[in-house]
Amino acid sequence: MILRQNRLKIISIFMIAFVITNIIVYYITELNKEQKIKPILENHIHHLKTHYEALLYLQKTTADLMYQSTIHTDGVIDILSQIKTSSTQEEKDILRGKLQEKVENKYMRMKKKGVLQYHFVASDNTTILRMHKPSRFDDDLSAFRYSFKYVNETKKIFRGFDQGKTSHAFRNIYPIFDKEGNYLCALDISFPSEVLQNYLTNIGDMHTHLLINKNIFDVKSWLRRDLALKYFPSAEHNDYMIAMTQVHSIKTCIDENRERLKEIKKQTDLKIKEGKKFSVYYKNSDKVKIVTFYPIKELENSSIVAWIVAYQDDYLISTALEFNLILRISLFFTFFILFYFIYHIINQKNILNLQVKNEVEKNRQKDQQMLEQSKHAQMGEMLSMIAHQWRQPLTAIGATSISLNIKARFNELIADEVIEKTEKISEYAQHLSTTIEDFRDFFKKNKEIKEVDYDELINSVLGIVEISIRNKDIKIVGELNCREKFETYPNEIKQVILNLLKNAEDILVEQKVEHPIIKISTYQENENFILEISDNGGGVPESVMKNIFNPYFSTKKEKNGTGLGLYMSKTIIEDHCGGKLTVSNNEEGAVFRINLGKCLKSNE
Repeated sequence: MILRQNRLKIISIFMIAFVITNIIVYYITELNKEQKIKPILENHIHHLKTHYEALLYLQKTTADLMYQSTIHTDGVIDILSQIKTSSTQEEKDILRGKLQEKVENKYMRMKKKGVLQYHFVASDNTTILRMHKPSRFDDDLSAFRYSFKYVNETKKIFRGFDQGKTSHAFRNIYPIFDKEGNYLCALDISFPSEVLQNYLTNIGDMHTHLLINKNIFDVKSWLRRDLALKYFPSAEHNDYMIAMTQVHSIKTCIDENRERLKEIKKQTDLKIKEGKKFSVYYKNSDKVKIVTFYPIKELENSSIVAWIVAYQDDYLISTALEFNLILRISLFFTFFILFYFIYHIINQKNILNLQVKNEVEKNRQKDQQMLEQSKHAQMGEMLSMIAHQWRQPLTAIGATSISLNIKARFNELIADEVIEKTEKISEYAQHLSTTIEDFRDFFKKNKEIKEVDYDELINSVLGIVEISIRNKDIKIVGELNCREKFETYPNEIKQVILNLLKNAEDILVEQKVEHPIIKISTYQENENFILEISDNGGGVPESVMKNIFNPYFSTKKEKNGTGLGLYMSKTIIEDHCGGKLTVSNNEEGAVFRINLGKCLKSNE
């Protein structure tokens, strides 16, 4: 019944600890995942920005060449000058026909390079000639085209995205002057939005949508002789319409995208509201799709009137997500095995304690129970020490693995670097293995006499406790001068050394010693093997000295001591190992002295 109750209690504690540990692992791996994905998303933003700016530069260069060719075409400036001073509509119509003949071939050639609008507009913002619709002229564009008003008023070039009466385009508008510097009119050389979408899709390998703000665009379609552009509510945002071209379809670009983007809808709505370029991602079957948003502003009031939205598959994020999942699963099972291992140890100790009670020899039974009880009192501290030991190598293994993974994906691995880093991982793993081996050996239930020396025993214990002690700013000083081997029970001696070191640590912390020191000395005195552990904590009071090795006697606060540590240490040394454990004071503090007699010396 008692065993069952203890088992249920231990299981409950371990289940809570296991759940908390995995919650911490989840948040740490989630943070690590975002840190790996962030530069990938930023690279997609840069990729879209680069191709967009390259297209604008290409359009600017094309428009500049067309503008220069126009103003240097024989007769064009003269015709525009005559139109400006013409007094009759009949005369203007004749001149308009001549202007059309002069630039007809030029316009047909430039259409093949993506130019749609080749548009002459008078200084009063009325149309002189639309080459894409030559039958429409003399209409006033003042209420629709900020860009023409800007050029006619400032006599400066306008470049940018601008909405017209029924269309939007990337425009280059130039002021035209006669030979005497008199202003004649403005020339609009514009590229339609489908050029942008087709360029980014075909050249930049990005399926692209152009989203137009509903506030500036209020027609359902824009019909031209050569193309019919249709506009529908976009899947990306409720306030924007998508410009449909031949590379788009309602099923894929609107209906299916609306479903796929549901998981990131709140995120994209918030980012669009902020008005800055950004990238997000979502999983589509077994692939990851990155969606990049790039804002387009109008020059009149710098408001965002459109967004370029580019879709691309990305295997790097897929890899990062897979690695993150594998890491979480690996850590889950690692901690499961570790917790089960520790639980098994503790449970075995409990079972052993109950079995010991049924043994015939009462004195031996009592000593064994006290020994196990003393070990259990140290278990919590041991787990904390192992956690300290493992934190740094686990972090280093994780960082090194991630670094190799990323460099492998970018084909940036260097053989020497891979060798160096894998050797480091092996070194860290060996450290973890050594620590858990020390921990396992420490709690082995089977006692074996082995040939050891003090250096081996002390280093094994320090491998578990040293970081915990140094984290409390306690200096450990070693003067090890006894390296001759002898036969004894190593696990029992290690428990005594651990208990003495922890007692010294506790008194130094409790007394708040300014420069705390624990000194470990070994030497051979005649044929005896001596180990001394001392501190500068002020020593043992005379009133305590005579009772310090008595069972259940403790100078610690009720919750911090069992009163069994020194009693069991003395029992182990004197009854089990044939030695002697004593305590004395020096000028700085207490000195605990272990003397293992010559009777245990190895006979070689």
